Amino acid sequence: VFKSKNDELFFEQVPSSQSGGFVESVPRQYIFGKLFAHVLGYVGEVDENEINIQNAQSKDENFGIGDVIGKMGVEKTYDRTLRGKNGRQLAEVDALGSVVRILGKVDPSAGRSVTLNLDLDLQQAASDALSDAKGAVIATIPQTGEVLVLYSSPSFDPNLFINTKGISSLLSDPAQPLFNRVISGTYPPGSTFKLVIALAALESGAITPETMYEDTGVLQLGEFSFGNW
Repeated sequence: VFKSKNDELFFEQVPSSQSGGFVESVPRQYIFGKLFAHVLGYVGEVDENEINIQNAQSKDENFGIGDVIGKMGVEKTYDRTLRGKNGRQLAEVDALGSVVRILGKVDPSAGRSVTLNLDLDLQQAASDALSDAKGAVIATIPQTGEVLVLYSSPSFDPNLFINTKGISSLLSDPAQPLFNRVISGTYPPGSTFKLVIALAALESGAITPETMYEDTGVLQLGEFSFGNW
């Protein structure tokens, strides 16, 4: 992308109608927007604390102001794998700042790809089912631990973090779209969990389909009494 002095972004090429200096960079483009936002996360410029931590952990690469790092989700967890290494160039310039000659150059190296087990169709189905309601959906394969669906609603568009002008609206939104309700929310399991307990009891032989219990409204556990809400 090409970024103008007033923070306008132009992808792939600068319009001929624009003039002035531009900063060239390579940003993320999240093609599915809100659909995978809480899984993939987003990237952003490192702060001073992150620079100190990263430089202390890596002897091969030094971070500096302006470098981009994963801030959330897969972007953060697999940051070193995805990011690659920056290139460097040493140039001789004249008094006006114009480049006279290149004295040295180190080419950048690309990061590696990461393949996830997420199912696009199932993820879309979870998004459609929740719409903009608050909630979370996760679907896994228990035998392997593969995560097929991980969706938190309401979601957000991680492309907003390419140009920080849109972030303030996310932070002030009372629906908290940045909050990942799948892994960060704490909720009582509710009556739906009774199915899990009943199935385990049936399979283990602790009960049969004919077993009956009387619900007195209070569960006694030692000295403690728990009321049936």
